[in-house]
Parts: sequence; structure tokens; C-alpha cells
Amino acid sequence: MYNRHLDILMMVVEKGSFAKAAEALFISSTAVMKQINLLEDELGVVLFKRTNHGVELTEEGKSIYQDAKKIIRLSKQAIEKAKQMGQKTIRIGSSLMRPARTIMEIWAEIRTAYPSIQLEIVPFDDAHESYLRLLNHLGEDIDIVAGTFPTSLWNCQCRVLPLERMPIMIAAPLHHPLAQKKCLTWQDLDGQTLFVVEKGETEYVDYLREEIVKNHPLIHIQNVSSYDTKTFNACERSGSLMLSTQTWRDLHPSLVTIPVDWDFTIPYGVLYPMHPTPAVQTFLKALANHRQNHE
Repeated sequence: MYNRHLDILMMVVEKGSFAKAAEALFISSTAVMKQINLLEDELGVVLFKRTNHGVELTEEGKSIYQDAKKIIRLSKQAIEKAKQMGQKTIRIGSSLMRPARTIMEIWAEIRTAYPSIQLEIVPFDDAHESYLRLLNHLGEDIDIVAGTFPTSLWNCQCRVLPLERMPIMIAAPLHHPLAQKKCLTWQDLDGQTLFVVEKGETEYVDYLREEIVKNHPLIHIQNVSSYDTKTFNACERSGSLMLSTQTWRDLHPSLVTIPVDWDFTIPYGVLYPMHPTPAVQTFLKALANHRQNHE
């Protein structure tokens, strides 16, 4: 509907510099400058001038900026109106780390009550920064994704419908001495190396980390920046353990997921756009009703 380079323009103006805009968009400063240069070439005007404090709009840039805000707003309104009129297909994002299986299993139980709604599975990239970009743009290519989440939602522009609290479990390589146990205890974990996502990423994992540091010093914590398939491969290769959940039990064929005798859990739910379409709202209401009926 409009030149997507205008989104970059908006972000640079909002943040006041190419570097801060790049950080907010999860891309490089070079990429931001390149897209601004392309926009300037297309428009035939210089949009920004550099200052000691960052960048400022030129007079031409100010004019473009004011009109661009109107163009973007009208484009989004037109798209939203069209979606509300006709969209009955809900696009569910699915990946190795965030499979759609649980949602599809629930839908199989209730779909007959909603014959006008169809679900479409759309694959997406599991890389952490790519996932954050996806959450900030839900409703464009993908309507909803399901998975575990922190209360902060990683500061992304989306909402969440909690469905359940999942026990935090342990994933172990098949060749690990603990792999054959049906349930683990704190004593089992003494002397083991445990992959844990770094502090501040997910508060529910932070609670468990604090318990380990305070009361179980024999467990060696190996910090990882975020979870992706590389983390599971590293766990298997190193013979270490890692925190996991039942949604990841089939992710790696050489890892087994084992419950632990503790009370630590993490919320699981559906992440959706700030302004969902009527079809998505109906779908979410159906999931919420299913949850209430099974509590």
C-alpha cells in the first residue's frame, strides 16, 4: 500500500539517530542508512542532516514526514477494513521452537462450532531477533503464534492469551546417565552442567536460577543468550542438561525431556496483534472458552 522505506523514516525520526533506529528494528545501522539513501533517491530530496546529537529532518524531510504519517495511517486503515470485511482464514505461525501442534489439537476439538474459520500454517524463522520482528508485525504475514512467554512479551507490540502453565523440565542427551529416569530430583542435578537462558530474558526462568544459585550451588549454570535449535545441538554435543518444556520434547531426536520434582512453571499461550481481525477475535474467544471448560 505504501513504500516500506517510510517505516524506516518514521523510526529514525522517532529515535533521533540511525543507530537507535537500527537497534529498535533489529537491523544494522548500515542497513538503515542504505534504505534512507534509497528513499532519498526515489524522492529526489535530502531528508536528513547530521548534527552533534544525531540527525534532524531537513525542511523537505519535515514535509515528507508529515505527509508520510498520513499515508501510513490511511494505508493501515484500508488494509484493516479489507481484512475485517473478508478474512476468515487465520494464519498460524509454526516453527521448530514454537510448533502449532497444541493449538491445532485444541482446534480439532472445537472446529465444528466455527465452520467459517479456516486455519493456515505458515512457517517462520526461529532466530531470536527474527522472532521479535515477527511479534512486532503480527497481523501482516502471520496472525498468531503459540509458545511460552515472559510477562514483558520482550517489549514487543503484541498481546497474549494465556492458555496454561507448563512445568519447566529438563532435556538430557540420550546417552546421559540421567536420561533413563522418569522424574528428576534436585540431588540428581548436583554436579551437572545446566544450560539456562541468561538472566533478564524470562522472569520465570530467573526464579529457578535464583533457587539454584541460593540453595543448589553444586549445579553449574551455563548461560545461553536465547534458545534456538543451535542450543539443543550444543546440549547434545556437550553431554549437558538444559531447561526445557513439553512443547520441545520432539525438537531434537537425541534429547529426552524429563519432568523434575519442583514447582517451577512457565506460561504458555497465543500471541496475537494489538488490533486483531474479527476472525482472530472469534478464534481467541473459542480458545479461551475451551480453556475455561478444561480448568
